Amino acid sequence: MTLALRKPLLLSLCLVSWLMLAGCQSTHQAEVAPTADTKRDLLREVERLGHLLYQAHTSGAHKLEFSDQQREVFAELRPLYCAGSYTELGVTDDTNGSTYWYAIKFSDDADTVVFGRHLKLIQKANGEYDSSLSSRGCLDVPLTQTGSLFASHSASDYPNEFHVFLSLFHQQKIYVDTSSGLYRVEAGTIQQIG
Repeated sequence: MTLALRKPLLLSLCLVSWLMLAGCQSTHQAEVAPTADTKRDLLREVERLGHLLYQAHTSGAHKLEFSDQQREVFAELRPLYCAGSYTELGVTDDTNGSTYWYAIKFSDDADTVVFGRHLKLIQKANGEYDSSLSSRGCLDVPLTQTGSLFASHSASDYPNEFHVFLSLFHQQKIYVDTSSGLYRVEAGTIQQIG
């Protein structure tokens, strides 16, 4: 990794850290309220990415091996990791040619769902990376025999692919409360219910 790559990454890391401490929301959505079609398209894209991530984790489909460069980038992001073990996955998206790099936190207890913090890197055409966090904090929630999982999500206006991945991985219904409403994520599908 060159110094030119590290400097923007470190600045980005500092900005993400400052935003988290300041309580600011980071979002990929525009400031203008999305139309129903735009919102539907956004949610379908999130579902698709969640399915790709699940397939890469469970069957190796679409999975890429990390290069030394990706490992160095994630090493610089380690201060954002929560305590515990992480699995790093590279996923290629055949529909748009994008490559996504994930660090997903798992619990040693199979009966625990880890909502955060997971990390995502998007490799841009110029070789630089954009990073995003699944949540503002670290959160492990025990599974119950009855009932559903509920998460308040302030990192973006909508559920993200990590919610889809978790619903598939744990075979659980997850309710996600965001600034744009209440969503049910079940079997990898997102539906707004409130």
